[in-house]
Amino acid sequence: LQTEEHRVDDAERAYLNAIALYRVHDPRSRGHVTAIHELAGFHNAIKLDYARSIAGYRAALALAESLPDRNDAALQTLYANLGLVYQQLGQFAEAAAAFTHSADIADRTTGAEFPTAWTPRANAARTLHLIGQRQAAHREFERLLQLLPDDGRYPLEAATVRMHYGERMVSEGRPAVGIPALETAERTYAQQSAFSFQRRLTRRFLGEAYARDG
Repeated sequence: LQTEEHRVDDAERAYLNAIALYRVHDPRSRGHVTAIHELAGFHNAIKLDYARSIAGYRAALALAESLPDRNDAALQTLYANLGLVYQQLGQFAEAAAAFTHSADIADRTTGAEFPTAWTPRANAARTLHLIGQRQAAHREFERLLQLLPDDGRYPLEAATVRMHYGERMVSEGRPAVGIPALETAERTYAQQSAFSFQRRLTRRFLGEAYARDG
């Protein structure tokens, strides 16, 4: 329903009805968390109602963290999505905190060196850099870059780290540092048809870097 513009309100009502049913029949369940999560995403991506989206993600997190069979993978995704909304609003301190929570969960469940933690850590580092905490951002980026394999494993996670690192280095006036990371990320995205947006974004960052580098 949400993909049909004239039925967006019907889609919202369907989400709300699902949540109401869970609240009555299965309130402390992963399904209830998922329904609230989906509505929060709908408010963010379709309605552009960021306040309700944040409230929804917060409600889903509170419920998810209270469940006896807590799903850490769902929590990691919820915190990451919450961080993205805060980032869209320019609330970078809140975004960094949410991304850090997401990465901390990944560290606990799969290990700090496993790629599930790389994207939220890179998002947190970029956001810290945006709010002026450059030393903390540099430490995180340097640690992440050392973890990236040279044999092509985990290409998309590695590309995310390199894209954020490269773009931030260019923003500092260090295009010669950022260009190799951006070029590597662009080559990765060029091989993945599903990531055309990321490729366009990386190419834009590269264009700015080349211009600054002379």
